[in-house]
Amino acid sequence: MKHSFRMWIFLASFVAVSFAAAPTPTTTPVANATDSGAATTASSNTTTNCSDAIPDCSKYSRLCDKPEYRSVMVQQCAQYCKLCDVTCVDRSQNCAFWDKFGFCSSRFYSDKLKAYNCASTCKMCPNSTQLG
Repeated sequence: MKHSFRMWIFLASFVAVSFAAAPTPTTTPVANATDSGAATTASSNTTTNCSDAIPDCSKYSRLCDKPEYRSVMVQQCAQYCKLCDVTCVDRSQNCAFWDKFGFCSSRFYSDKLKAYNCASTCKMCPNSTQLG
């Protein structure tokens, strides 16, 4: 499948962001609906609005239901794709590959790094929220 240059930039920027360190919530995130209808993710130290990270999600609507793009779409177009209730996903599309080489079981990588990038593959999610 040939991707346009804009799609390539979209995916490349996601991969770059996926390697950034992220704070680990001290409780399990739970999706809630607010009076305005927008979903929020609640934890003891943060509340994040469920919104789209980019302004033109409609251009990528065909990717919303494709499993290979799910983690990207959760991060970039969660509201548009109606993925706001997703609490635990792999942020990297390389998790299955990395796990074959011991990423999830390695003591070299911190649990924080594993949970941020490959929470589902490394089985670091609450049971009902694992999505690859």
